[in-house]
Amino acid sequence: MGCDIDDDIIELHAMGRLKDAALREHLDTCESCRARVEEYRAWIALLKKALQEYHRRRDFVCDILSRQLPDKIDFKIPDGGLAIWAKFHSSIPLPPLAEKLKEKGIILSNGLIHNTSSLSLNATRIGFGWMTEKESAKALDILISTVRSMK
Repeated sequence: MGCDIDDDIIELHAMGRLKDAALREHLDTCESCRARVEEYRAWIALLKKALQEYHRRRDFVCDILSRQLPDKIDFKIPDGGLAIWAKFHSSIPLPPLAEKLKEKGIILSNGLIHNTSSLSLNATRIGFGWMTEKESAKALDILISTVRSMK
């Protein structure tokens, strides 16, 4: 009978060590989860900051276009994305405009890719997401002066 008590004590001691190991593993898992949540929060904060910056850039470009070329470019402020879909007035044909801008170092699609055999849109995308406000202002100044020179 004495051996049974010793065996029970050894078994209880072993169970205690297993419990301690399981608790440590659980705490490690909790710490890992906590770290992942913090990393997730950091990503969310970064994405919110980026979205605010893109909205600021979008609003900057749209404001200038709507004030400077209201009768030459028709567009709607986009809810998302990094470009404006701009339809140019028929007096401003896109292919010649794109060529003139290219000579001045500004790349703008000539819009022909968006046309069909029966429809000429005279429209293209104007990207704003990858440029700073300073870069956008410079590009828009060149666009505005070039469009105005085509009257």
